[in-house]
Order: sequence, then structure tokens, then C-alpha cells
Amino acid sequence: MSFKRDSTDTSLLRNLKFRRVSEILAQQIPEDEARLLSNGRLTCLVCLHRPIFDNVNMLSIHRKGRRHIAGKINFVFDIYRNCRFIDHHLIIYYRTK
Repeated sequence: MSFKRDSTDTSLLRNLKFRRVSEILAQQIPEDEARLLSNGRLTCLVCLHRPIFDNVNMLSIHRKGRRHIAGKINFVFDIYRNCRFIDHHLIIYYRTK
């Protein structure tokens, strides 16, 4: 006994298309810029106010915005400063040994 669909289910096709688009967009977002929350939403780790988004499309739109780009400059600078801080302390540690 098999089940046949009588007509095309547009909502199913729309959901599959949405999922494919989300997967493609998710590959373009670096892991250190966004985090998946326990409730399935996404948050931006670059911006200081940590906005929460329902889906990947909204996050990708946010990433093109002025506030995100300004926050990204500070984010990259902080990463660079932390790396220099760690390197400096490692050099001091190994010199004292």
C-alpha cells in the first residue's frame, strides 16, 4: 500500500527552499561572529548589545549594517590585543625559566 500525493504541497516546497537558503547563508558566517542559542535563535557576538535573531536571513542582513561593521572593527582589534597580551606574558614566562 503506498501513499500518493494528489497535488503539490507548496508549503513543503517552500520550507525545503528556505532550509537550503539558510544552509547556504550559514556557511558564509564565521563561527566566532555568531552563536546558536539553546532555543534555536542566533546571537551576534561582534556587537556589544548582542542582538538576537530568529533565523540566518536576519543575521546576514544585520551583518551588512553600519553598527555591526563598526563593532567588527573593535572586535578584531580586541582579538589582536588579546593575542599580543598572551604572547607578551608567554615571553616573560619563558625568560624567567
